Amino acid sequence: MMAKVGLKAEHLHRYPHMFFGGQRQRIAIARGLMLEPDIVIADEPVSAMDVSVRAQVLNLMMDLQQDFGLLYVFIFHDLSVVEHIADEVMVMYLGRCVEKGTKKQIFGYPRHPYTQVLLSATPRLNADLRRERIKLTGELPSPIDPPPGCAFAARCQHAFAQCRHSRPELTSYHGQ
Repeated sequence: MMAKVGLKAEHLHRYPHMFFGGQRQRIAIARGLMLEPDIVIADEPVSAMDVSVRAQVLNLMMDLQQDFGLLYVFIFHDLSVVEHIADEVMVMYLGRCVEKGTKKQIFGYPRHPYTQVLLSATPRLNADLRRERIKLTGELPSPIDPPPGCAFAARCQHAFAQCRHSRPELTSYHGQ
């Protein structure tokens, strides 16, 4: 398994403090794959890595997905990574799903105002893909005692009275 994640046999006898971040992540991946899972849940698997190591680990994970027939559930805050690796995306706010769809739907046609805010804050090199920055106002609601209705309503520039009382239903994308 060490070889599959790009580590050499000589690494087997090293202590944890002798590994760098990318190597430690490869070890964590190898440990998880030894159980032969069908699904891997990865919470911020590359968040503390520099860009080149991040790309290597993500490419490794994509290769392993093909080799082992894995389904990944990634939890990310970095939407540029999500756009690079995801097929389907779910956007959550205070623990509730506010929008879900294919990568093309979410990044090309975001419907929920929170998704629009997130995408407006994502840096883009291509000027044609940049969005006007949406600035949030209002207080962040308590995650322990979320308000009724849409939890984002207090910070949403498009909120109306109904948003504060009833949570909107998730709907499917049509025609995109």
